[in-house]
Amino acid sequence: MAKAKFLHGSPNMIDYTPASAVSAGDVIIEGNAILIAHSDIASGELGAVSDGGGVYAIVKGSSTTAANGAPIHWDVADQEINADGANPQIGRLVEAAVSGLTTGKVRHSNQTQNTIS
Repeated sequence: MAKAKFLHGSPNMIDYTPASAVSAGDVIIEGNAILIAHSDIASGELGAVSDGGGVYAIVKGSSTTAANGAPIHWDVADQEINADGANPQIGRLVEAAVSGLTTGKVRHSNQTQNTIS
């Protein structure tokens, strides 16, 4: 299942050659950047991924809540967004994340201060 579904906006697409295949909707950690695949890319093949600019419905834990405009983070271990500032920031919510929903609407933006542990 895709982790991120493109909704609208003008994503900034950059070249990307994955070491292993990625699927459309995959969230990819590359150095300090969080990228989102819009289409499938085979291992070792050149493709394009978003490094910010679009709005996406991204999978979240059903108990994750945060206000509209709040910074939101990518949990690498659980493969979902949450409000835990210990995780790298993937963007800001464009709609409040409420309990019970399985996705949150996020304006994807790469933050240069992201760190991956």
